[in-house]
Amino acid sequence: MNIINASIYVDYSINLLHVLSHIPSRIVPVKIKNVQVKDICLEASRGLVSLLSYPSNITYIGICVSSNAIAIRDPIRLLYAEGSSVLNQFDMLLTTFQKLPKTPTGNIVLSSLRIHYINYIELFLKNNNGIFCIELDGSITHSIPQCPIVYCGTFNPFHKAHKKIIEYMSMRFTHRPIILDISQRSEDKSVTSLTNTFIRASQVAGIYKVNISNTSLYIDKCKNYPGGTFVVGLDTAVRILNKRYYQNSEINLKKAMHTIADMGCNFIVVGRKDDTTNKFLEFDFVKSTLPAKEYHYLFISLNEKEFRYDLSSTYLRARGTVLNKNILPKL
Repeated sequence: MNIINASIYVDYSINLLHVLSHIPSRIVPVKIKNVQVKDICLEASRGLVSLLSYPSNITYIGICVSSNAIAIRDPIRLLYAEGSSVLNQFDMLLTTFQKLPKTPTGNIVLSSLRIHYINYIELFLKNNNGIFCIELDGSITHSIPQCPIVYCGTFNPFHKAHKKIIEYMSMRFTHRPIILDISQRSEDKSVTSLTNTFIRASQVAGIYKVNISNTSLYIDKCKNYPGGTFVVGLDTAVRILNKRYYQNSEINLKKAMHTIADMGCNFIVVGRKDDTTNKFLEFDFVKSTLPAKEYHYLFISLNEKEFRYDLSSTYLRARGTVLNKNILPKL
């Protein structure tokens, strides 16, 4: 039997024991809260926050129950059912929910219940430049705040240096929202599985605002975040100015930089230690070797005194640090 961890929110106007008596035996209530339910889908989303990094090899979900409605959520799908006998149909609803990855978004009537379901994976795959946002409360939206600070990365794994960078940016830009952008696709066109993308997101979801996207080049990322400032490492900044990613044409590179400037975007470049020379490298040290010099003003170089933390995901992976790949439902 497939065991499922669940964080459960129950409207305090109904009997909690009555609700628990109807929950299928394969659901293990990791957390239960009696709350006043105003938005049942939002409460189901909030139920996910305590489970996003739950160290387990089993599925987890957020559930919210009111007198005539149930919402079941995980990071990729939502089911909302309404009807007078909704509690008596919990087992059937759970089975329906678990089949959602193979089912298109829509509405159905089943056993006298009105059911609406959304498959966020489906929405993501429909558009190669698709993007959706996991809010701090676990809810999924498509809203992008104005002029964000966007920290893009694979976060494989997320570590202390990442956290320190976010803390520094929060201090420096107190009035601008910070977003972590995790893309399924990298600049070299390699593609990460959706499962691994969500595993990476689960490290930070509920702690930071996380966006999952399918863009690789920064000219495309800028279209998602007009007016955004992108936090990048030195190696990434060098790649952004590499004509290889623009049909090997410096003219195309300059056109891309012009477009990025027109969209009001720029970059903050975090330096790194050179393992060969043991020196700390900053963008200002290497920019003279890079093309499109008239657009170097778009790159703000952080010096060593402003920020330095010598740790990388590559270093950790080389020493056997890996992500826990058993914390999300199989897709």
